[in-house]
Amino acid sequence: MTLRPAPCFRSLLSIQYRRSRVACLATLLLFPVTGWAENQLARYPFGDNELATIAMPDGNVSDVVRKLASEPCEVPAYNPETVSMFYRSADGTYLRFEVNSNGIESMVMSVDPIIAGVCSAPVARSLDIGTGKGVHLGDSMEKVLHLYGEATQQFAVGPLVRLRYYSERERGRYYEWSLVFRKDRLVEWAAYSYE
Repeated sequence: MTLRPAPCFRSLLSIQYRRSRVACLATLLLFPVTGWAENQLARYPFGDNELATIAMPDGNVSDVVRKLASEPCEVPAYNPETVSMFYRSADGTYLRFEVNSNGIESMVMSVDPIIAGVCSAPVARSLDIGTGKGVHLGDSMEKVLHLYGEATQQFAVGPLVRLRYYSERERGRYYEWSLVFRKDRLVEWAAYSYE
């Protein structure tokens, strides 16, 4: 029995198969890189850092005001350098953006008031109040799992189910997403960015 090299390696050894040799070499060199990229996409398919066209962490106070076309109801946050901006859309969706000099730290959309008794400015522009990946309040858990993949953590308390997703450090920041479902429907979506 004679051992022969695989066709790809045979073409590398043969001068007459120049095109095949180049294609084979390129495949061998690029395979580890494409495999790594596919692995990263498979691990973190969600990466949903946009709410109502506002991107986290790159957005700032003026972006939020400009895109929602109204002055917010501003409330001081836990950190004196951070301000919480509260809005309510025409369809009744409550929004909160926490912003500091480094950009947007968190974004929340909810069917219920985010903090009871806190004012909410109306959203003056007709917008799609959803995420960059197309997640909206009222979506089923099945749809969200299809878009985001398996959650890092999942737990239930009575009729509420919470899914949590975490990312590894990316662009100098960590990200966390928290989604709450009531009777299989999304009732709260939150994204957090921190160093």
